[in-house]
Order: sequence, then C-alpha cells, then structure tokens
Amino acid sequence: MMVQTNQNESKLIIKLKTSFSETFRLSRSGLNQILNALVSANNKNNIKPTDKVLQENTTLGPNQITSNVNYARGCGLIKRDGTITDFGKLVIENDLNLSLVETQWLLHYFISVEHGFGPKFWGSIVTTRFLLGNSLNKNEISESIKAESIGSEEKELASGTYEAAATAILGSYSAEDGLNKLGLLVGPEKNQYFVRMPQSIPTNVFACILADYWQAHFPTSASLDEEVLTRSELPKILLLGVDGFNAKLAELAAPHIGLIQRQRRFDPPQILRRWSDTASLWESLYA
Repeated sequence: MMVQTNQNESKLIIKLKTSFSETFRLSRSGLNQILNALVSANNKNNIKPTDKVLQENTTLGPNQITSNVNYARGCGLIKRDGTITDFGKLVIENDLNLSLVETQWLLHYFISVEHGFGPKFWGSIVTTRFLLGNSLNKNEISESIKAESIGSEEKELASGTYEAAATAILGSYSAEDGLNKLGLLVGPEKNQYFVRMPQSIPTNVFACILADYWQAHFPTSASLDEEVLTRSELPKILLLGVDGFNAKLAELAAPHIGLIQRQRRFDPPQILRRWSDTASLWESLYA
C-alpha cells in the first residue's frame, strides 16, 4: 500500500486559514466521530465533509463539524476533498481513538510541516516557540500568530480570532483529549504553558516522517547532503535539535534496520535512502 497523505497533493496545497479552528482546540474524540461518520457511508470513503452524513452520524454542532474536518485535513487524515487518506485508513484500522503516541506524533507532524495543510502559524509557533524549557504566554502567542497571519498576506482579523488561535494550539497539546500523550506542553498555570521533553519518537514513526518529507521535497533523489535534513524544519518540528535528529538518523542506519546509509567520509556527508517505496514503512507503523 502506497500511503498518500498531503505530499502528493503538494501542487494543490491551500493551507488552512488562521480562523480554521472555529475557536476549538484539536479533539481526538471529535476526529474519531468524523472518521467514523465518513466510514459509515457504506464504506465508500467518498463522502465530502459538507455532506449531511456528518450531521446525521455525529453529535457535533455545525461549527464543531467544520473545526474537526479542518483539523482532520490539517493532520493528514483526510484529503482536501474530504476523502480519507491512506494514513487515515491506517488510523481507522489500528487506533480509531487516536490515543497511541505513534498516531499523535504523526498528527503533530502533518499539521506542523510546511508542505502540509496546517495553518501557517502552527508550524511557525512550533519551530520558534516550542523550545525545551520555554514558558509560553497565551497573549504573546496570540501576537506571534497575528504577525505570522499578516505576514502570510491574510487580511487582518479581529483580535479575538488570534486569541482563539492561540488558545487552540496551546490547548491542543495540553488537553486530555488532545495530543497530550506527546508530553510537549504542561499548563495552563497562571496563563502560562511550559515546553518540556516530549515522549520519544518511535523509530518506525521517524521512518515514516522522514520518508514523507523526502518524498515531498526530493522525490527523485536517492541521496542528499546530510545538512539538508539537519538544517530543515524537521529537527525543530520534532523537538529533537540537530544532535537528537542525528541520533534518530543513526537508528535508521543501524544494520538491523538499514533504511538509510550514512556516508560520513564524503564532504559534505551524504545520506542514501535504502527504501524503494514507502509502503513497507507505513505498514510497519503499528507493528
């Protein structure tokens, strides 16, 4: 199975707007209802998110449906037209409650990475403010989102929209029904959130992320300069830093895994991908 998420639609990417959340944070139970409703439509997986099937098969209100459909799109679970991605199908088959750390790391990756459908501000906040030990103030995050939004040539919105976006991103990582399994944020405590050491990224998840990023940016390249990856957004999105990222690359290069080959004797050092397609990587995601 060739998993197709956002990367194969890269030429069609229209990123979610700042107001995409409808003031709601990411809710795993909400995403669960959206996926269940789409699957319930005779398993055709061709029901668009505007279809009445979502109203008839969920307990969500109209704005909640819009919000959860947007999150599902941003997190790589459904395509732009509302059909379920191959990653979404894997989640349905293996982790419909989206409770496993494997699933939550990938939801975080897809909504944060630049080539994904997530809003511009999300990846920007993750890469610039989600630094280990940082204290995050909701008002400061709101101002950062406003600057990112206007810098992305969106028209200026009401101040409450930026505040709601800040609440959404912070709550998505700290709430019990969000991505709290990752352990990225704790709070709120006096309107402050704290970035802490997250749960380790499983090797099989890192392999899928690397393969997705490689396919999105370098689909015809069998090798890359190592610094192309270490200086990319990936180490920051995954809260690894360069040293941690190199350690994960070393795991993939280990003889018993052998998904990449590192040629450090070259100047600059090279990384060769050893997988022929991504199918086997995704099939091992929940192994």
